[in-house]
Amino acid sequence: MLSVEADAIYTRLMDLWPDWKPADELAAFWVKQIKRYPDDSIVRQAVEAHRVDSVRRGPTMKGLATQVAILTPSKPHDEEDDSNRGISGTYIQCAEHKTPSKVGWFVPLCYCRDDRVPPPHVVKTHAEGMRKAYARSYGGEWRVVEGTEAEMVNARDAMRSRQMTESKGDPCGKESTDG
Repeated sequence: MLSVEADAIYTRLMDLWPDWKPADELAAFWVKQIKRYPDDSIVRQAVEAHRVDSVRRGPTMKGLATQVAILTPSKPHDEEDDSNRGISGTYIQCAEHKTPSKVGWFVPLCYCRDDRVPPPHVVKTHAEGMRKAYARSYGGEWRVVEGTEAEMVNARDAMRSRQMTESKGDPCGKESTDG
């Protein structure tokens, strides 16, 4: 937001709370905080709504922030942009486990955003630490692998299929006693 817009909003605060006389430092702080908001029209509406809700002799930053949050439209969850998720393409995967359903589990190494994914050697270091932590927590043998989510699903299904074949179709992994 531009300084001119923030100053106008601050002036509106002064008009709505005529008994409020902040010191110069506090006034400058208010303008600085108002400038942090990107949409001046929402902040103007928030100031009006804050005045309606407030019984205090002056505005509060918390009250203003609450009104801005209420008035700021949020995107529905299904419209959120997942393209910037920071998927590294590195996974840890359970290769062997005494519990058959855990074989093939895979966990991606994700970062906040694509531009936050570190260099490959750092991702490998993170993956190795994660692999050790999963082995301690869940047991079994875990490995670090590269690929896409689709490739990981295919690998998981192949591992489980192979395990089912080796255990003669028993989903619990017990040897058959037929004979």
